[in-house]
Amino acid sequence: MSRAMQFPVWWAYALFLRWCIWEARSHLAACAKNGLTDSLSLREFNAQIDRDLVRLADVQRRMQPIRRKTA
Repeated sequence: MSRAMQFPVWWAYALFLRWCIWEARSHLAACAKNGLTDSLSLREFNAQIDRDLVRLADVQRRMQPIRRKTA
């Protein structure tokens, strides 16, 4: 598959990661609003957000050469 054809796949994956991050942060905010501020589950949510942010940065890095060549 050519790099230009991979762009929609990377774009969709980046969109999915942004949605996952938004959902996890919304869940953490709701928990904080209800008074739940520290637990193993919430720590895991924070760790998942960190992993998704790293994945998102990697996807954006991979999209950069494609954008330069096609733009």
